[in-house]
Amino acid sequence: LLLALAAALTLSGCTESQPEVVIQPRPYQHRPSVAVVEFENRTFEHGLGWGMADMLESALIRTQRYKVISRRQWSSILHEQMLQDSFVDPDTAVRAGKLIGAEYLISGSVNQALVEPVDISLPNFSMRGRKASVGVTLQVIDVATGMIVDAPEAYGQATQASVRVEDMRVGSSGWTNSLLGKACRDAIDRLVSKLAMSF
Repeated sequence: LLLALAAALTLSGCTESQPEVVIQPRPYQHRPSVAVVEFENRTFEHGLGWGMADMLESALIRTQRYKVISRRQWSSILHEQMLQDSFVDPDTAVRAGKLIGAEYLISGSVNQALVEPVDISLPNFSMRGRKASVGVTLQVIDVATGMIVDAPEAYGQATQASVRVEDMRVGSSGWTNSLLGKACRDAIDRLVSKLAMSF
């Protein structure tokens, strides 16, 4: 029983397997400049729009493939330029991108954020756990042309065998390591892999 329980607990935070993508850094002078717009949050989880946009911004910086213009630097500049819908109108994107010196604007929408109970079964042993799933869609707009050049989507998942109370507030100290936070990270990692293959 103890061995079975130990095996079940290793499921905490596991996700569906995905093909490993090796992301190659670019020389700094060849990195396109990008700006990430706060995502539209279509879920009931407060704060996911800016929380996942921050995650994407940080993940893009870590790839060493892009010059990322921080939202904290340009959010006030674009306040009057951006539409309320996070899927930026291409004409607006051209004007806004030129203002901040970005070659690409990346907007997004969080379409799903669920945490639900699941049954975790092993030989001669079963227990209740939880699974979190997050769905995100991006739009990449070429500022020079106003064209949408890519629209990747990804679903992130995380499973946890134990049921415990977590601080689920976006931005809180415990959120990143919460079940929903891990699912968000999984979705962002998948999106970054797709973006790296796109441009």
